[in-house]
Amino acid sequence: MESQKTMKAVQVKDFSKPVEIVEIPIPKISSSQVLVKMLYTPCNPADILSAEGKYFATCNLPLPIGIGFEGTGEVVEVGKDVESKFKPGDKVFCITMGTWAEYVIAEGDSCHLLPSDAPVDVAACAFINPMTVYMMLLELQAEGHKSVVHTAGSSSLGRMFIKVMKENGIKTINLVRNDEYIKELQEMGADYVLNTKDEDFEKKFKEVVNSLDCRKAYDAIGGQFTSKLVWMMPKKSNISVYGLLGGGSQVHADFWALLSQDSTIGGFWLSVKMANHPTEKIVEGFQKIFAGLRGTYATQIVKVFSLDEVREAIKFSQEHGSKGKVLLSPTGK
Repeated sequence: MESQKTMKAVQVKDFSKPVEIVEIPIPKISSSQVLVKMLYTPCNPADILSAEGKYFATCNLPLPIGIGFEGTGEVVEVGKDVESKFKPGDKVFCITMGTWAEYVIAEGDSCHLLPSDAPVDVAACAFINPMTVYMMLLELQAEGHKSVVHTAGSSSLGRMFIKVMKENGIKTINLVRNDEYIKELQEMGADYVLNTKDEDFEKKFKEVVNSLDCRKAYDAIGGQFTSKLVWMMPKKSNISVYGLLGGGSQVHADFWALLSQDSTIGGFWLSVKMANHPTEKIVEGFQKIFAGLRGTYATQIVKVFSLDEVREAIKFSQEHGSKGKVLLSPTGK
């Protein structure tokens, strides 16, 4: 292992205060783990919510906590139980908590060898968005849907969603809040792009979903908009809420809408959806994602920041999230 004994890492010590860059010991691995020198790690909405104490998976953890859930790096040290899978120098994608750091420890099962031709920066975003879209695809196929509404059409996930659904023959109705995205998303393969701020939005929306008999929606907005969706979708629809872009942690539904529409609202959390599939299906998903990093599962990278610039990175990501992903490069690669 490299001679360095300490490392820089981003931590939250108080949810009411900004993240901090701290100097902590490089962690020691167990026999089932690998030590990874981080090359790239994205600023995802879930990471930022974690830093604010608003993400369910981390808000009740004792402080301080490390931030970041995914990224790419180079294997530095390998536990004896996983020596058949990894060796020092391997480029890997890993899923673990605290990836906004120079080094992380990852369980062997949560670490994946990258193909030799994989773009290491784009591969840093290979889990949260791509696997979410892949799980959505499996769900749509299992439920027999031929069309779907997505309420965050211009987001990084939304752009990937359009390409993946197009490739698999599922029509998409994509919602945006700015006309500047309409042509771009259409050229990407979107079947319909509707601006929620248009005066006749509801009329257009109902016409499209009824013409397609579309009864499935993935909602990243939440709040009052979810209630609006129940009224606008055809009867016996299902709305899966997976984000809270509308602000707050409440999702609203009108009682009479649920009764008269006979529709359902549920949650879509990636870890829960993955747990409902066999390991082989998840491995197959990662294989498809890695193979599509330059195509269907590509992520647009808009800017790369150093670890010392983490606060600027968070701000830039919040202001320009619809343009693509912001990365941190913890070791300056």
